[in-house]
Amino acid sequence: MASTTTKRLIATGIALVALLVAGCSDTPTAAELPAATQQAAPAGPSLDDARTVAIAAVASIGDVAAAGFASRSDLIESFATARFAPVLLDRTNEQLRDLTREFIGRGVDPSGLRALEVPLTANVVAIDDGAQATVWSVLVVAVPGTAAPRQMWRTVTIELADVDGRWAVDDWRSTPGPTPVPSTEGLYEAPTAFDAPLSWLPAIEAEVG
Repeated sequence: MASTTTKRLIATGIALVALLVAGCSDTPTAAELPAATQQAAPAGPSLDDARTVAIAAVASIGDVAAAGFASRSDLIESFATARFAPVLLDRTNEQLRDLTREFIGRGVDPSGLRALEVPLTANVVAIDDGAQATVWSVLVVAVPGTAAPRQMWRTVTIELADVDGRWAVDDWRSTPGPTPVPSTEGLYEAPTAFDAPLSWLPAIEAEVG
């Protein structure tokens, strides 16, 4: 038979096991759960997504310019925040009115006006309220068959906000340049030479909705 001392040690061991089992029966905290069972916090849109949205927004300028008033509003609302969409619409309409008056002043019918903006390079950084993208692009504005197209190199700075898990344009600023020096051997084409190229589909499709 076991000695009294041995019985006491066995009893003490059983009590310790019972205490450990009781302590482990509590619901574990998130930190104690195996990694596979923990629920990861939902990830927001990435900076790569912000860059893609900014490039597509700049590339959509041709569609925005060609759209009617109602469809232009819908198009802008598809990629801008509810706060900024009406601001961008007002700016766009004002710029198009100024451009139309300029063409009319030169005796050119602006009804066939075409605008094409091609993003060349883009960079994006995180900011306190979201992301900021900078896009270097070239803008071509033309009235095919009536006047030589005009080009403008510019840098577009776009601020983006996270709206329900997707990036939306929340501010838009542009500054001229940097503008490359034209080739000294280059020749300017007649206006009709641009009719065909301007009728082709853009090489970069604008998908911002």
